Amino acid sequence: MREGLTLVPLLVDGTSMPAPGSLPPSIQDFAYLNAVRIDNSLEFHPQLDRLIHFIEQVLRGVDVAGNAVRKPGEPRTQDRRQSKASAIPDDRPAIAVMPFENVSDVDDQSHFADGLTDDITNELASWRLFPVIARTSTFTFKGHDLDAAQIGQKLGARYIVRGSYERTESRLRVAAQLIDATTGRQLASDRFDQPVDDVFEVRDQIAGMVAGSIAPELLKAERERISRRRSRNPTSYEYFLRGMEAHYRYTQHDNREAQQWLRKAIEADPRNAQAHALLASAMLHAVQHGWRNDAEHNYEVADSLATRAVSLDPRAPLAHFSLASTSMFLGRIENAYAEMTEAIRINPSHAAAHALLANLLCFLGRPDEALRSVQVALRLSPYDPRLGLWLPTMAQARYFLTEYEESAAAGRRGLGLIPENILALRFTAASLGQLGRAGECGALLAALRRSTAPTLEAIGRSVQHLYRSAAMIEHMLHGLRKAGLD
Repeated sequence: MREGLTLVPLLVDGTSMPAPGSLPPSIQDFAYLNAVRIDNSLEFHPQLDRLIHFIEQVLRGVDVAGNAVRKPGEPRTQDRRQSKASAIPDDRPAIAVMPFENVSDVDDQSHFADGLTDDITNELASWRLFPVIARTSTFTFKGHDLDAAQIGQKLGARYIVRGSYERTESRLRVAAQLIDATTGRQLASDRFDQPVDDVFEVRDQIAGMVAGSIAPELLKAERERISRRRSRNPTSYEYFLRGMEAHYRYTQHDNREAQQWLRKAIEADPRNAQAHALLASAMLHAVQHGWRNDAEHNYEVADSLATRAVSLDPRAPLAHFSLASTSMFLGRIENAYAEMTEAIRINPSHAAAHALLANLLCFLGRPDEALRSVQVALRLSPYDPRLGLWLPTMAQARYFLTEYEESAAAGRRGLGLIPENILALRFTAASLGQLGRAGECGALLAALRRSTAPTLEAIGRSVQHLYRSAAMIEHMLHGLRKAGLD
């Protein structure tokens, strides 16, 4: 079994990454994550979990996408997937995380700044929505006074992350900026300040927060760029971004538009796992809100799309996120929990996964853990376009912890962003009912009566397959009953 598989130290040319599409598709993802060069052997940066997964696939005779690979001793031939893959170029923009500048007065802190750069690079790579230039290439520019445009040109990166790291005796301070290398324009910036207890743990936390704040901004910048460009021959990636933009507006009209774009993305590239995953999520949202539910548009169809996404790219956190979502709505709560924890294992900075995990934890009767999980999501992405979905989750967790004032406040904030979010309506009304403030529930009850579950009996039936505790369902219905729902 060991024949034909050789691991050697990481080798790169020291100045640039291979051009997109220049490597065999079976290892192209690794090229951008870990600066792999192909010769007669495979050369990796040792990120253990991904390396082990790749080894397991190779030893079984398949590549990372499940296709047959060259057997030991077999001559190199044209890649077996070339007819499919080469016709669909990877036009996603690359991002490069440059070595963070150490501005500490404390001696010998460069290694900590370098470690933080590594952590942020790995966090961003785990999103799998865009290629990330390997640190072995970016670190060749350490100490060189080059502007973003020069670096971007040399590395083949559209976006540059730069920052500084300062450690005092009691605190760690990090500043980070996202820059468009084609224009030199700063797209986003943020500062993070944490007390030093365990320096490595704090560094990991900051890396997660930096990645969690940069990734959504990068996607936002790309959506705006694609929107301005409106090319005559859009690619699957462009269709995907347009679909994402429409999906995040969370209206019936925009949901229909999002699904149209995402279907076009899949038509342009049937192996686009991200498009399959997001289409599943958009379909779930439409069915949940009663916008559409028919033979071609239901939880089971969404589940098939999410399952297909995972099979296309088992390392894509969005795919596991979508499969967890469909599993949840189909009542497979334990399966949903396993898929969501896998999404977080792959990408600990996946804020939406932490938020939806909070729902699952509530269903499993663990609201205290649920509250901590949604708080992680809000810390990772405090300005996320999905806040209107996450705040109702916080309202739910606080309600089951009998923190009714805080629950009502979170629910109302959520309704300010998505006015008829069903979770926010239910737990805001139930909290006000528990507080003896049924007089404030008129608009909430009117919206609930327009929903797909307009009565206490209907609500009880609709959530019976979700909550593992009958007492929690009764707790919610008791609050709604006190609010005036019958």
